[in-house]
Amino acid sequence: MRICTFNAGLIKEECSTNLQFITESEAVAVYCMENLKKQNLAQAGTNFMVLGCRSDRFIDLTTRKVLNNDQLGETTERYGSTRGEHAYIETELIEYLRGILGDVHMDLLRDNGQMQYLIQQFCNYCKISFTGDEKDFVIYDLKIEHIERYIKDDNIRKKFEDLDWIIEIYFLTMKSIFEPVIRRNLSLIKTLLDNNVHETFSAIFLVGDFCESKYLQKRIKQEFSHRVFNILVPFQPTVAISRGAVIYGLP
Repeated sequence: MRICTFNAGLIKEECSTNLQFITESEAVAVYCMENLKKQNLAQAGTNFMVLGCRSDRFIDLTTRKVLNNDQLGETTERYGSTRGEHAYIETELIEYLRGILGDVHMDLLRDNGQMQYLIQQFCNYCKISFTGDEKDFVIYDLKIEHIERYIKDDNIRKKFEDLDWIIEIYFLTMKSIFEPVIRRNLSLIKTLLDNNVHETFSAIFLVGDFCESKYLQKRIKQEFSHRVFNILVPFQPTVAISRGAVIYGLP
């Protein structure tokens, strides 16, 4: 990669220090390290955990140890899931919609590129705002008027015409859609903590777009605040990689 950059004329010397490389997980750890300093926790020997949840990538969980001179070490193998949060949510939402629209219509939506639109519409609105508290919940209206032409069953068509082509999603349904990905995150954290019972972790950092989920934050704090005192969502967790890379590259 360095040779390609040099050949492209982007750097003057092949070994130029103006070009530096860092992995995504290392960049995130650097960004979290800056946040540790703000919490006065960046002493040598401090252990912390980083949970990375990006919708288009796998769930990733690593632990880091602060070394001397503000260096970082990775103290355990990486724990993770090969499915991103969208995959878990997608499975549950599709199953729910199949129960309403039927397999034939859902297959038509999939084959015509409309199923992914419904999923994206749902995730964009509900992923961050859902808190898991029924008192805060407002019934979510999933608008499906754009799929009208794919609905061939007269009974289903009549039903949704009467409902103005809206599927109302109630609290228990919403919770059931999110529960698998929440449980997966909790399971990964518990496994890592249980496998490192002789270590003390000063913080868990939540980064990535799904870590903005109020429901995920609440459940992690409920489950693990007695084992890890600081459960933190850094400023703009969705850009932790790019911010960490910039910090790493600065003198």
